Amino acid sequence: MLGFIYSSVLEATEEDDDFPIIAAIAAAVLSCKSHRDAVVRQRLNWNSHVKTLIREGQFKRMYRMSLSSFNKLRTMLLPWLKVNLKQSSKASKGLRPIIPDIILHCTLCYLAGGSVHDIHVSGGMSYNSFYRLVWQGIDAINACPLLSIRFPMTLSELSQSAEQFNSTSSHSICNGCVVALEGWLCRIHVPTAIEVEKVKSYFWGHYQCYGLNMQATCDASCQFTSISVLCPGSTSDRKAFYAS
Repeated sequence: MLGFIYSSVLEATEEDDDFPIIAAIAAAVLSCKSHRDAVVRQRLNWNSHVKTLIREGQFKRMYRMSLSSFNKLRTMLLPWLKVNLKQSSKASKGLRPIIPDIILHCTLCYLAGGSVHDIHVSGGMSYNSFYRLVWQGIDAINACPLLSIRFPMTLSELSQSAEQFNSTSSHSICNGCVVALEGWLCRIHVPTAIEVEKVKSYFWGHYQCYGLNMQATCDASCQFTSISVLCPGSTSDRKAFYAS
């Protein structure tokens, strides 16, 4: 059909009586876009999902936190986890609206290393909707002041942090400690010479992979107080810490 239209348009001239008709047909056909039928997935029933995980004792393992901690986090992020009210119109078609719990479900599972395909299929949403929800969850975490990353700087803050470590450690063995420090190799794809100055500096021989040396600290409650990813993977932890 398209071949016939193309040939007719190329052969026709403005003097031909049929030129306006051919041009109109060509414009109408070429302006049409073929769409595949929309795939409607069954949205995750959150209440039933939670009950099943609790019954199996798998909720904490799946989300890296207890149900009470999950609900507390949802409450903290609720002002930023806006739900599109237009989604409620889909409920009449058998599709449940996306609630904040599902947004948090997608975000936590993805950040924990879950497969994009597994999460969006089990959650009952499209591929594009999944990424939209994940970024909404990440933006909510970054915007929440209660989850802000802040290193103790003043004398009173340092003293308070040291007291927390002292009181939570056995026999006060962490006396004088203000933060706990740990390094981690964040694996990356091999960078190009255009992206970095020294490609080989990102290769870490111990793990035989390319990465970034990430340094992070946390307080006695395991809440991050600083994160740095400034150094290539081959950088020693000592140098990476001082560079941060």
